[in-house]
Amino acid sequence: MSMSMHVIGIPDTDSEFVKMLEAKAFCEERGLSYPQEVEDYFGPLVNESEEVIRREKRNVDLSTHGLNIARKWNADMEDGFEIDVVDIPKDIKAIRFYCSW
Repeated sequence: MSMSMHVIGIPDTDSEFVKMLEAKAFCEERGLSYPQEVEDYFGPLVNESEEVIRREKRNVDLSTHGLNIARKWNADMEDGFEIDVVDIPKDIKAIRFYCSW
């Protein structure tokens, strides 16, 4: 059995996230187009249901997320990930490192 290490970001789903969901729902209820800010915020998920968006936004794989900010790192007898804090997306409130078998 092998072990793998993962790095995920836990998004802030309390403030900006809630505002954007409300704006999205407002537009949908009235048959309006989404403002550019809503489209940019949700990206390819903009046309999905709130349930799908919440599930997809529950955590973000930082090793494959856009900029690939969790870079594999190694040294003599050491392996891990490295993240430059300036690269962390503004909507990420926590970072979780975990191993799975």
